[in-house]
Formats: sequence, structure tokens, C-alpha cells
Amino acid sequence: LTISMASGADLGPDVITQKDLVALTQLQDAEWYAGQVAHDAAREIQRRIQHGASVEAGTLTFEALRKMARTKREKIG
Repeated sequence: LTISMASGADLGPDVITQKDLVALTQLQDAEWYAGQVAHDAAREIQRRIQHGASVEAGTLTFEALRKMARTKREKIG
């Protein structure tokens, strides 16, 4: 998906086409869906930890407060 961007060299008025708007809605839908899937995955990991699962040692860790997988370097607090 691409959204066309008018440049200063274009002749005529800048027009946002229906194709541009359709592409945008498709991207917004994909972003929403990806967010939901990530939220569900984080909730499942948090549930597993609460029921006794351990987090395998490595470069990533699960930050329960933010419900996010993070590199250990990025961990805040």
C-alpha cells in the first residue's frame, strides 16, 4: 500500500483521492488489528507468569507493569 504525496513540482491542486483514503483505512485497520493481537499476547504471557511460568534468560524480558517485551537494556526503573 502506498499513499501518493504531491510535490511542489506537481501541476494543479493537490487532491487526496479515494484511493489515498482507502489505503489509509487499510493501514489503520492493520494497525488496530496488530495492536489487539499484541495486547492479547502480552495478557497471555502475564497470565502464564502469574500462574508460575518463568521467563527464559536471554536478551529480552517481560516488563509486567507495561505489559511489554523489552530488551534488558531498555528496562526502566
